[in-house]
Amino acid sequence: MGKVQVDPELLHQAADKVQHVSDRISQTLNTLQSSADGKGSPWGDDVYGYKFAEGDNNDGYLAAQSSLHEITSGLVGHSQSHAEGVHTSATDLTTVDDQNSDGFQ
Repeated sequence: MGKVQVDPELLHQAADKVQHVSDRISQTLNTLQSSADGKGSPWGDDVYGYKFAEGDNNDGYLAAQSSLHEITSGLVGHSQSHAEGVHTSATDLTTVDDQNSDGFQ
């Protein structure tokens, strides 16, 4: 039968790395959004600008920008949740291990 080994410290380190990636994605999204917002509506208000911004079926730049924001925000939320779960698991493993070892003393 196989053997399973878990190192809670390595789990904490892995969770920190996941959280770091999540933070970087969030920062990048905020920078992108701020930069885009700072430009206003550079496509203009003529027919070509409207077509670029709105598209033919609400599938233009603004819809794509909104989708990107929604998807990326979801990715950030899921990775933060994953990092928190790994931290919690590592802490719980340490607690159980400590309690089990106390039982043998």
